[in-house]
Amino acid sequence: MSKILLVTEDKFLVPQAELMVAELEKNGHVVTFSPSSHPLRLLKKKFDTVHLLTQTLPLKSKQYLFALSAQALGTSVVLSLFNRSVFSKLSRVQIKSVDALTTFNLSQYNQLKLFNKNKMIFTGILPAVKLVPSATPDKNSIVVFPIFKSLAELPSKMNFTTTAFIVDASWATMEDKKSIKRHWAQWKKDNPQNDKAVLTTQWSTIDQIAKDQGLVIITSHLSLSATQILQFCIKAISHRAVWIPNKDQASAYSFVWNKLESRLVLSDEFTFIDHFFHGLSPFEFTSYEINEVKANELTRFYSRVQNEKSTYANRLSDTINT
Repeated sequence: MSKILLVTEDKFLVPQAELMVAELEKNGHVVTFSPSSHPLRLLKKKFDTVHLLTQTLPLKSKQYLFALSAQALGTSVVLSLFNRSVFSKLSRVQIKSVDALTTFNLSQYNQLKLFNKNKMIFTGILPAVKLVPSATPDKNSIVVFPIFKSLAELPSKMNFTTTAFIVDASWATMEDKKSIKRHWAQWKKDNPQNDKAVLTTQWSTIDQIAKDQGLVIITSHLSLSATQILQFCIKAISHRAVWIPNKDQASAYSFVWNKLESRLVLSDEFTFIDHFFHGLSPFEFTSYEINEVKANELTRFYSRVQNEKSTYANRLSDTINT
């Protein structure tokens, strides 16, 4: 298998890099990662691929230096973007230093139509997920709408006359939680049809409720980063919940949604009504199953990139020698 060097300057991606090391090593790769890695490491040890992980573009100077050094040594370079930055922020010079790109959702992947190199959707590796005591989802399940900053993030078309649901502000900062609480009474007044709505700022409240009622987690109204998608995937696995994403979020684990017997992937135009989720399949997958598929996909991706890099180098050598 391959010798892989993982590189990131983002402290929030260090846990992801460590998870990738563990999963890729199961596939037989020799993986090196150190947050303090220096490009000179490439001179001391031969790698088949340098894999750069980032949440921002353009590349920072150290990451770009890694890419340039790898190219000079004939090592393939893969760049993974884990946030909503647009690829147009990559200069032509930086694009030339990269052999392949991965994005974390479909809309970002579609930005790469003019990128005539290898590309794939890779959202990341999950940590081990422990199952928690939870009821089986049914028509009386509790519905959860997470928000990150304000009540304005909630879907515009909600008409729950009998269904109780939770607005989950546990993801918000302390300052935003205070603002959400201040505006909650007005939101209830403006939306009288949703009078059974309850606000919580602690996920532990939902954990308690889920022991007696099934859980339906709706994220279709949100624009999520790769890290946030992973977090909701963990919640869905641990509670065996019904998870209702939008098209972008579902594209992160398309093979999972295809296995569900009954699924729902929503657009912004959907109107939420009582029991709309009845009959949908719970998210009964393990992190091990999902990681195995993603690691295998990444292994095949590395091989394809390395083979094309090697083929190009051989052709160039033959051209020079003739």
